[in-house]
Amino acid sequence: MWWREVNLPPPFGFGEEDPTAYIISMLGLAIFAVFLFYGMRLQLASLLWQLGKHVRRVEKLSKNAKRRLLDSIKEHYTGDEAELLSEIDEAINVFAIRPISLDPHKVVPKLDHVLRLRDKEIEGTIEMLVPDARRATKKNLSNLLELTIELENIKKTLQHYYIAAKKNKDLIALSYMQIYLPFLMEAAEAYGSGINAFAEGEPVGDSVGPLVVRNIIGSSKPRRIAEDTVFYEKAIDGRRVIAVKAEGPGGTVGRLGDALEKVLDIYRGTRIIVTIDAALKLEGEETGSIAEGVGVAMGGPGTDRFVIETIATRRNIPLYAIVVKMSEKEAVSEMNEKVRAAVPLAVERFRRLLEEKSEPGDTVLLVGVGNTIGVP
Repeated sequence: MWWREVNLPPPFGFGEEDPTAYIISMLGLAIFAVFLFYGMRLQLASLLWQLGKHVRRVEKLSKNAKRRLLDSIKEHYTGDEAELLSEIDEAINVFAIRPISLDPHKVVPKLDHVLRLRDKEIEGTIEMLVPDARRATKKNLSNLLELTIELENIKKTLQHYYIAAKKNKDLIALSYMQIYLPFLMEAAEAYGSGINAFAEGEPVGDSVGPLVVRNIIGSSKPRRIAEDTVFYEKAIDGRRVIAVKAEGPGGTVGRLGDALEKVLDIYRGTRIIVTIDAALKLEGEETGSIAEGVGVAMGGPGTDRFVIETIATRRNIPLYAIVVKMSEKEAVSEMNEKVRAAVPLAVERFRRLLEEKSEPGDTVLLVGVGNTIGVP
């Protein structure tokens, strides 16, 4: 060998007496060469494979939601099935364009107007298909349609990135998608888990706010104060409690901003406002744990929250909040035992807050925020 002729030590792994080391070295060099020239392609193939699994999962969830929606509508539908399929296909492609925000002045009323119009379109589709169904059934079907629309949108988003990256071999777009993929999949799984609850009209985790209100007001009679929204009046510990929630048991979140504006015009001496709602828990927090704070506990697009905060600020009314912690999946799934067990605890927390922040004779406004599906 050449190193013996020049009296040099053999290179590493090239000893005549060690052929295994020679083979390993050659394999290492081959692998290095493959990754040097084909590393990007291998990484692209790996990311496409991972994204493809998620795309197929969301496609399945979307298909299940659409099938469940069709089955639920068929129970009350008397027309042609082909026409029904066509109407549903059109309905799940409905979209809403957010108003321009380059000039933020009065963007909230514009957003509220667009969102209300979108809700009317969804409810109008259900009304056209099942005009003779009960009001609560129509509300639940509208919720189920909205859930199907959300799953369809997530499916289209994932399909777009998957097909575009596969066609253009775009590793950067796939890497970008990897950042948002966990959040999209969490939302998709959450919506998928809520299909049965909305189809059956069962309370979901987000119904905890209205359910707490029902436990507080007992047998008090509701009075409608705004679209899909009612209020109750009850004396508790010497205080006059005015409780507001969406009108159940059909699935709706009501018009809480409109309702509070009208209620506060009636009860001008309101001492405090307390909102009770579900809240997304952080990793490590327990489902059903309760927290108390200040401000308006309310998710969603924020239009109703804006109205409540504006009115409370103008009238100098303190805002207090009680939240029940849960995951996004638990919020839209059928209410589990941990969340149900938190209801009496939230009632006790409200009574304690009532005692600490108000005096006998005061008027206190209580708001049960959330979807009132399954909660009368």
